[in-house]
Amino acid sequence: DEMMDKMNGLKQDMTLRSFLDLHYKGASHAELRREVIRFAEGFDLADVEKASVRFLCREWEEDNHDQYRIPEGYRKLTDFLANRIKHHGGRILTGTIVDEVEWKKNEIRVLTRNGKIFESKKIIITVPLGVMQHADSSDKPSIRFKPSIVPLLKNAEQIGFGSVVKYFALFDNFFSRELTEASMLLGDQKIPTWWVRFFKDKVLLTGWLGGPAAYANAGKSQSEYREQALNSIAQMFNVDKKELEKKLRAIRTINWSDQPFAGGAYSYEKLGSAEIKKLMRQAIAGSVYFAGEGLYDGSSPGTVEAALSSGRDVAGRIMVGWSVNKA
Repeated sequence: DEMMDKMNGLKQDMTLRSFLDLHYKGASHAELRREVIRFAEGFDLADVEKASVRFLCREWEEDNHDQYRIPEGYRKLTDFLANRIKHHGGRILTGTIVDEVEWKKNEIRVLTRNGKIFESKKIIITVPLGVMQHADSSDKPSIRFKPSIVPLLKNAEQIGFGSVVKYFALFDNFFSRELTEASMLLGDQKIPTWWVRFFKDKVLLTGWLGGPAAYANAGKSQSEYREQALNSIAQMFNVDKKELEKKLRAIRTINWSDQPFAGGAYSYEKLGSAEIKKLMRQAIAGSVYFAGEGLYDGSSPGTVEAALSSGRDVAGRIMVGWSVNKA
C-alpha cells in the first residue's frame, strides 16, 4: 500500500516516529498513526521513538509470507535437540549460573556460581540481549569477562530489545457453546490483544501487552496483573466483571522484563543496529563467539528460528575453522 511504498522508498533510514511525523501529520491521519504505532509496539515490541523504519518495513513485508507452527509446540523441537546432544555425549546443565569467563586464544575457563569450572578451546555465548546489555551492571545478572570486553558488550545497547506481558486466564466457558474455534481479538483496552482457545468446558484467554507498556508495568504484583486482565476481558467481551470472577479457575501473568535472566522478550533494530550486530558476530581471538536471536541477520527476526539459525551459523564457522586447521 501507500505507506509501505513510502517506507521502501526511504533514501535514509529514520525512526518510525520521525517517519509518521514527516508523512502522516494531522488529524486526518490520526487513526492510521494510532494503528501503526499499536502494531509496531504490539507485534515488534518496538519503541517507535527508536525503531528503524527499514527494519520494520522488512519485517512487515515478511509477515505476508506463509506462517507455520509445530502442532505439538516447541517442546517437541527442544526435546529433539536435547536428545541429539545427549546422543553425541553432550551434557545440558540446568540451574547453573555462569558468573565469569576467562579467555585468551584457544583457552577458555568458565566459572559458575556454585564453584564449578569448565575449560574449552572455544565458547559460544547465547544469553539474551537483555543480559548482554547489563554488561557493567552490579545489580542485574551479567557475565564478567577477563580480560574485560565491556566496551564491546556496551554496543548491545544500540540494538533494540522489547518486552511483553503475557496474561493467562482459565475460565469455565462463558462464550456461546457454538463457538469452538481458536481466535485472536484486538481491542482498545489496556491489554489490547487476546487469544481465545477452547478446551471442552473451559476457555483459555491469553493476553498480550507488548512494547514500552511492558516495561512500564514491570514490578507489579500478580494481584495487580489480575485486575488488569479481568478489567480488560470484561470490557472486550462485554461481560460483567463479577460474573467473570465466578468463572475464573486460574490466572497467571509473566512480565518478561521482570525475568532476571532475560530482561525482555525479543529484539528489533534501532538506527544503526545492523552494523552493531555485524560487529558483535565477529569472534574475539578466534575463541569467544556470541550468538542468539538478538544478533540474527535474516528474514525472521524476533523468532525461535532466528535464535536457532544464529547458533547454527556460529557452530558452522567453528567447525569450518577446525577442519581447516586439521588439514
